[in-house]
Amino acid sequence: MPETLFAKGDGIKGDKITVQCREHHFSGRPIKGTSRDKLQRGSLEGTVYCIVDKPLKSLRKSVQHID
Repeated sequence: MPETLFAKGDGIKGDKITVQCREHHFSGRPIKGTSRDKLQRGSLEGTVYCIVDKPLKSLRKSVQHID
């Protein structure tokens, strides 16, 4: 079973993440990412649950799933 993170400051990264929450707040303007990418910053509130659907591309080859 995968580890669940609960502590303040815990983070997750992925190319695709699904979230479930009661409220979300995103800034109206994109923030600087790379020269091609525009990023958004925001917050999720109210019993937030997130799942990584697609790992970071750089990690996909090194991560093996055990069934």
